[in-house]
Amino acid sequence: MPLTTIKKCKNYLGPSYIDTEDDFLNDLIENVQATIENYCHRHFDIDTYTGEQHNVNHKIFIKETPIISVSNIVRLDGSIVNTVPGSNDMSNYRIFPGYVELLDYKYMTMGNRLKYVNSEESYVEITYTAGFKTPPADLNLAATKLVVLEYKESRENRLGVEQESEGDVKYTYSKKDVQMPLNISAILDRYKRVSL
Repeated sequence: MPLTTIKKCKNYLGPSYIDTEDDFLNDLIENVQATIENYCHRHFDIDTYTGEQHNVNHKIFIKETPIISVSNIVRLDGSIVNTVPGSNDMSNYRIFPGYVELLDYKYMTMGNRLKYVNSEESYVEITYTAGFKTPPADLNLAATKLVVLEYKESRENRLGVEQESEGDVKYTYSKKDVQMPLNISAILDRYKRVSL
C-alpha cells in the first residue's frame, strides 16, 4: 500500500494542480515511497520475510515492523519454537510490534521471580509477516508533503533553491533541509530502523 495517494496529493496542491499530470504525480508517489524507505532503512508494505537470521538471547528484534504474524522460528539445532509449524500457536513465543519474545526458555521461581534457562545467545531463523495495513497519519502526511514539494520544485523551477522570499518573509534552507526538509525528516526519524 503506498504511503500516500494521488487524491491526497491533489487535495494538498489545491487549484494549482493540473489534471493532465496524473501520470507524473503517480511517478512522484512511487519515487517518494522509495526515497522514504531508503531514508528509514525499511519497508512499509505488508510482506512476508523468510529465513531472517538472528543471534538472540530471549528476544528476536526483527528487521521489519510492525509484526503481524510469525509462521516459523527454527533454532540452530533444527528445533522449531512454535509447536505447530505454520500456525500462529503462540505457546512458546509472544509477539510485540517490534520483537518476538521466546517463552520456552523462561520460568518463574517459587519466589515469583522471572528466570531464563539459558543466558547464552542462540541462533534462530524466523519467518514472519510485517508491515502497515494502513500507513500512520503522520507518515502519510510526510509522504504527501514530500510529493507536493517534489512536484512544486519541478513545475515552479525551484530545483536547488536555498533561499527564497514571499513578500517580506525570507526562507533560508539549511544543508539538511536541502536534502530532506526538517519538518518531514522529524516525522520520518520516528520510523527509522535502528540496528542493534
